[in-house]
Amino acid sequence: MQSANSEQHAGPVETASQAGPAEAVNPAGSVEAASQVAPADPALRREIEAVEAARIRALMAVDIAALAEIYDESLVHIHAPGVRHTKEMLLEHTRTRQAYREIQRGELTITSLAPDVVLVTGSIRNRLGNPDGSERIVEGMVAQVLHRGEDARWQFVSFQLTPFGEKVWGDLPSEKAAAAGASDGPGASDRPGASDRPGASDN
Repeated sequence: MQSANSEQHAGPVETASQAGPAEAVNPAGSVEAASQVAPADPALRREIEAVEAARIRALMAVDIAALAEIYDESLVHIHAPGVRHTKEMLLEHTRTRQAYREIQRGELTITSLAPDVVLVTGSIRNRLGNPDGSERIVEGMVAQVLHRGEDARWQFVSFQLTPFGEKVWGDLPSEKAAAAGASDGPGASDRPGASDRPGASDN
């Protein structure tokens, strides 16, 4: 191994620790800092939670102007039945059908993918109106992607809802172990287990 003095004569030798943040070369040949994937810090979490709360309020109030500000022009929104909507289609859907009666979110996992991109995952419970005036409940897991533009505003670019359904294979061994461990801890009787989730199955 070369000493610090020998490195001075042989020219600088940059190690991974000396290089700082990882870098990547894009196809054009320029060097860019690699994105750092990490849980959102408290300040970022508050920002994203506020945007999601604004989305929910706007849907309930059929506030198309507010939704137009929250949705990016490139938005891809996948509804529970697998229907794909663009931004304009989703605004039309909201305006003409006015189906949203109540929207509840569970705990959100917010992950920073890059300085201006975040991924949000978490459960959702929608109470929706039907064409005949009746109502239905749709519950599932949602994955959302938001991007912060040059004006510093966060906007949604992707939304995907996967409804809860039958778990044909049941829980993974690690999930069963985690559920068993949780059932032995303080206050376990107050916490829902994996089998209490909508769509859970022992099959």
